[in-house]
Amino acid sequence: MSTTVKHFDILDCVNAYKAMGVREDVAQYTARQIDEAINLAVDTAKNDVTAKDLATKSDIELLKGDLKLLEIRLLKCMFGMTITLFLGLGGLMLTLFEHFAK
Repeated sequence: MSTTVKHFDILDCVNAYKAMGVREDVAQYTARQIDEAINLAVDTAKNDVTAKDLATKSDIELLKGDLKLLEIRLLKCMFGMTITLFLGLGGLMLTLFEHFAK
């Protein structure tokens, strides 16, 4: 996959400003300021995404393992709660049965 990299051409910008009737010194100053702003934005963007912010394959594999352990713990907890609920309901039903059977 090929990408086309565009760049800001100061000379083209100066010539465009001059063609619109802007004085050459103002056109050059404005073009340099635009170039500075673009370079600052690009540098900031590059610094925002650093290698430390990216996950590696091993990071992802570790997370998958952690998620699997959490899933197992959750299933055990749900199973335990289900058993407790059934035992509680069974005890309640037995108590009610004994109470009404008298």
